[in-house]
This record gives sequence, C-alpha cells and structure tokens, in this order.
Amino acid sequence: CAAALTLLASGGCANNTPVPSAEIRRVLAPNGKLRAGFNFGAPSSVLRDPISGELSGLEYDLGKEFAQRLGVLFEPVLLKRSAEIIEALKAGNIDLGFLTRTPARMRELDFSEPHVRIEQTLLVPANSTVQSLDDHDRPGLRVATLAGGTSSIVLKARLKNAMLVDAASINAGIELLRAQQVQAFGTQKTTLAEWPGRCRVRACSAATLLPKTMPWRCRKGAMP
Repeated sequence: CAAALTLLASGGCANNTPVPSAEIRRVLAPNGKLRAGFNFGAPSSVLRDPISGELSGLEYDLGKEFAQRLGVLFEPVLLKRSAEIIEALKAGNIDLGFLTRTPARMRELDFSEPHVRIEQTLLVPANSTVQSLDDHDRPGLRVATLAGGTSSIVLKARLKNAMLVDAASINAGIELLRAQQVQAFGTQKTTLAEWPGRCRVRACSAATLLPKTMPWRCRKGAMP
C-alpha cells in the first residue's frame, strides 16, 4: 500500500499523474470508495468551520485528492484519537489513515513517506518556572498526554521520573492543566496553538524529545 500511495502522491500536476490500475484501486478502495480516517479536531488533519460546517485541513485535502486520483468516491471517517484510527485500520473499517510514523506502529501498519513534519510541544501555565523538558522529569510532577497519541509514546520513552497522565481528548488534557491536576500537557504544537487562554506554548526540539532509535532523521524542532 505504501508504494501505491507514493505513486499516487508523486507528480506536480494531476494531468501528468499515471492513471491507477484496477489492482491499485482494488487494494486501496476495495468497496469502491476511499474511506479515510482522520483525527478530527487536529488542525493538521481536519477541522469543521463553526459557521458553514465545512470540513477542511491538510490531511483532509490529501484524502480527497487520493480519492480523486483513484477515481472513487471519498468518504471521510472522523475519529477522536490516533488509537481509534489504528483500531479502524486493523478492523478494516477504513482504507487509509493519517498517523505519525513510529517504530511500534510500523511493525503493524504500512506507511508511506512522511507528508508533513510537526513540532511536539508542552503547554504549561503562564506562571510556570519550568524551562525545558528535562525540568519536567522530576518525581512528583505530572504531565498529561493524549492516550494512544504520538506524544504519549515519545514522552513515555523520554521521561523516567515524572508521572504521565492519559487524557481522553485534547479538551480533557487542557482541563487537567487548568484544574492544576497536571503541570504540563504534551501534544502537537499545531493543536495547542488553537487554545491561547492563560497558557503559553513551549516547543521542545526533536533532539530532546525523540528517542535515538527512531528510524528517520528529523529537522530540529520537528518530527514526522
């Protein structure tokens, strides 16, 4: 599947893109339509306009383009967490999902090359004196992460002393921070930028966040 996705994504102009074979359509859209799973509410994935109700987002647009190039109908499937996308892929409920590539996930799923790189970030209260990720790695400190999300995977490998607290959703993680039940909330910078509030966003470099076992190279401050 990864090879087919790479083929469809290559080429700068739709007119120059090779027409997918019937076999590729059968593999990627066995039901005659492309069921694409998205992390609903993540700015890089898909958001809904509060006035028009229209869906938009980088990955949403990519899903529509894949379906168009395949010559099949596009069916977006809006899910709440990365873990739900993985479950839907395994169950055969979706044909395509947009996820951060990690070693553990690559053992279970086929991935294309990364289409975007996004910084991982810690959200802290405005009066926090913490200046780095290492400052959070102390006994007694609690850091919320989205359960099953990439930040949770990365931080579990990185933090040895702080306690990680699973949040069921982005809003739940923000509320844990506001209620002072945690001292930081870790997730994608693009996501946290949607909640300015009484908090500040502090980016953590890839060199700090990413374990050395990652099978790809990242630019400073970003990860696939």
